[in-house]
Amino acid sequence: MRTSSRSIKSVEWFKSVSRVDADGCWIWTRIASSDGYGRLNYKHKICRAHRLALFIAGGMSRKEFYSTSNVVMHTCDKPKCVNPAHLRVGTTADNVRDRVNKKRGAFGERNYGARLKENDVYLVRALAKCGWCNDEIAKVFPVITASGIKQVVNRSSWKHIK
Repeated sequence: MRTSSRSIKSVEWFKSVSRVDADGCWIWTRIASSDGYGRLNYKHKICRAHRLALFIAGGMSRKEFYSTSNVVMHTCDKPKCVNPAHLRVGTTADNVRDRVNKKRGAFGERNYGARLKENDVYLVRALAKCGWCNDEIAKVFPVITASGIKQVVNRSSWKHIK
């Protein structure tokens, strides 16, 4: 069923096409993108459901709605939530900071580009503490360069490992 722009008049419409979960999230039950965010056609343009919900609820201006320089962030961290009380406008930098602070990013072993395991990081740092130079450690772990070893030792990478 296609929805006309005229029928999307209020936040109540969003509530009617969602199911409420235990956290008070209005979970979007219609079409979603491959990244899990709800989407719909609004004024002949595909848009994200949570962004439109916040706009209709008055949580963002028309200028912000049409701007590509801001994002709508979920305080509940559920991509399909369209409850305006769980949404706020922010920048991409705000969104990245939020992701890092909540430890939702792909860091450490969860990062597809990781060349070390957590146990390797402990060993690299222990070897450095024992006086091994970065070049020597890199020979033990040939998947990483001496400069990569330096980043691990100085904690500019693998920061979450103490």
